[in-house]
Amino acid sequence: MSRFLFCKDAVWMEDSAADFCMNPKCKMKFSVLPGRHKHHCRWCGKIFCESCAPLVPVVNGTPYLKKERLKEARRCNSCRVPLILRSYTETVGGPLQANPADLIMSFLDNTSKNALLQSCAALLHQFHAEGIRYLRTMQERYPTLFDGAQVGKGACGTVYKVEDRQRNNNRVAVKVVTKSTVLSHAMWRKLQAEIEIMMHSNHRNVAALLEVFQTPTSLVMVIEAGEGGSLKHCMDVVRKRKWPAEAFVAHVIQQVAEGLEYLFHERNIIHRDIKQDNIVLTKDYSRAMIIDFGLAEYALSDEQTYVPCGTMGFASPENILAVVERKAKFPAPRLTMHLADMFSVGVVAYMLLSGQKPLRGTRFVDLHQEVKRGIRCCGPKWDNVISENTKSMLNHLLHVVTEKRATPRDVAGHAMILESVPQITSMLAERKNDLDHLDKVEGDEWIFVIEDPPIAYEEDFDTVGRTRRGQSSMGSPRGSSKKLGSTIGGGSPTVSA
Repeated sequence: MSRFLFCKDAVWMEDSAADFCMNPKCKMKFSVLPGRHKHHCRWCGKIFCESCAPLVPVVNGTPYLKKERLKEARRCNSCRVPLILRSYTETVGGPLQANPADLIMSFLDNTSKNALLQSCAALLHQFHAEGIRYLRTMQERYPTLFDGAQVGKGACGTVYKVEDRQRNNNRVAVKVVTKSTVLSHAMWRKLQAEIEIMMHSNHRNVAALLEVFQTPTSLVMVIEAGEGGSLKHCMDVVRKRKWPAEAFVAHVIQQVAEGLEYLFHERNIIHRDIKQDNIVLTKDYSRAMIIDFGLAEYALSDEQTYVPCGTMGFASPENILAVVERKAKFPAPRLTMHLADMFSVGVVAYMLLSGQKPLRGTRFVDLHQEVKRGIRCCGPKWDNVISENTKSMLNHLLHVVTEKRATPRDVAGHAMILESVPQITSMLAERKNDLDHLDKVEGDEWIFVIEDPPIAYEEDFDTVGRTRRGQSSMGSPRGSSKKLGSTIGGGSPTVSA
């Protein structure tokens, strides 16, 4: 069978290189059964099943037609997207680009872009994100990105934690959004808003967006990683080490409040989805960071309207009331929406200390009734266990009346925060010692094989007692290696620490 391909920079994939259809939405396993055979796309050279690479007419006079005398060839769905609407290379091996697509998009309004996006499955699968550079694959930038590196998955994408070899092997969080899951241009605009919000944010308590790129089928956002893990995981460590839980919670909510204050006063941004999973910490627990701005938006005026949103159990009374009243949008002043984020901070602190949510209803009507009764930190889990300053802080954050709710400045000056500073300092020092010990233990478990230093070799003599060519004076073969180190309790060197 001829291996002719229409695209100059395409490579013919060997049959043995694929056991499954290369369409990520299909992935059918190949076999000898009818309809499960391997078929090559004559444009990209990849292997697909019969459904994902159907036969299409070939233009008359092409070299392929003249040689094979065929009127049709197989073309995968991705390659059926017009060249001007997808990425391409000008030269063999050159970088991917999409200048014609950028130019075409600049002439279209949002309605036309949405119609183009939904015109066919192939365009949905390879829709062009404007102004974002192209790479052929994610592994081209991050070779260590594979399924085993996945640390989370949500409605907006999948998150992986990988090493960035261009940033001193520091770990980063890579959020991958599959283009085919973005079903409308409104969703694309939301993604672009999230990118814009994170790209221009510069605060120690807001995770930085380090890089953005796209492949033909995915949009990739590279975010500063919280190597300490999510807030819930860190709290489990605090309980296990029997560190003061109230001091740790005070340490976290103070920094989250500082991040929200920066977003609101400096960037006019409200987060709208504060919860435990959207707060991560650095490896030494010294810094908390806010992540996931998928629901964030700009609050530019007091007459602005908002769509009720948030996570069940973390949403503020303002959002709950709008849902109960069946409002698609509700008007609210800027400060009200900022204080709605502060209510969610109070929910996070309440859960960390008590292990349960302050609002436990399973329906919004039930949640609204609980809000009307008010939220108080009382009961067997609070009395004689949690200090009065901590309960005062939580009651202030969880106040159902918006105007009486705590602001970030109220949090920073509260007695709970001021009294916990010495305990936080001690806790962070212990955490640093734990990390140093862990690094040492991991280092002791490695075995390093060190090659022998260069040895001068003697000529080959017949005289007894002389060494032969290719052996050292100790009888070791040329190029041998040794394991250096010491065994536990003494003895001869065996492994290297």
